[in-house]
Amino acid sequence: MTQQAKMKKLLWCAAILYAAVMLWLLFGRGQFDIGKTYWEQVKMRINLVPANTIWQYLYLLIKQTNPYLVPYAFINLFGNIAAFVPFGFLLPCLCKKAKTFGKFLLYMVCLVAAIEIIQLFTLRGICDIDDFLLNVLGAIIGFALLQFIQKKMHLRPDVPNK
Repeated sequence: MTQQAKMKKLLWCAAILYAAVMLWLLFGRGQFDIGKTYWEQVKMRINLVPANTIWQYLYLLIKQTNPYLVPYAFINLFGNIAAFVPFGFLLPCLCKKAKTFGKFLLYMVCLVAAIEIIQLFTLRGICDIDDFLLNVLGAIIGFALLQFIQKKMHLRPDVPNK
């Protein structure tokens, strides 16, 4: 087996493990309030105001107004970014169509939007525009890291190394 084939196999294993963890994080939990109808719960689980929660969490982190909520704010902001950095790294490595930034961004916007919508209608989370923005930002960071590494190592993703 060539070095490139071993690397591709390793990337697929990492992608499968990552996907399993993400599925559990995104859809493995949820609560149903017995006192409310399904559509009342859907309405309670949606935020379409851009940067609303981002600014609230940043304010909380900077001003430290509620020390009990600071860890939650940190995890929410940076966790939403960090969770999608591997997507930005793995997707272009495993999908030839996602090697250009434009196609990659299109795929990530569609994927993250689908995740948010599924979370909303399955009541397995909150459909939050800020989560969407932070997730896509994380994926872009991963994409940029991959580009940086490939440039530093003088690798071209479509040409095998010798």
